[in-house]
Amino acid sequence: ARLTTAGSEATNTYAAGIAFAFTNNGKTDWHLPSKDELNQLYTQRAKVGGFSAGWYWSSSESWTSFAWAQRFSDGTQGESTKNSTFNVRPVRAFG
Repeated sequence: ARLTTAGSEATNTYAAGIAFAFTNNGKTDWHLPSKDELNQLYTQRAKVGGFSAGWYWSSSESWTSFAWAQRFSDGTQGESTKNSTFNVRPVRAFG
């Protein structure tokens, strides 16, 4: 899964690698959200902020060459080939 924009400079062009390498406020435990976590971000997008209307990758695979993504203009989730170019939004676990 490739990306168009990440929140920081990145040397890796793959979604999971970018999320893993992401650092913010000294925190380094970021990951690519699952399909369900991404949908939670979509439902809370006004509170979270910083999203474009485009597609975002999830870490959920649907087939060997396909993964789930979500469009933030309308909440549509769909499968796409991993060589597609979408946005990445790293997340951290909380609790």
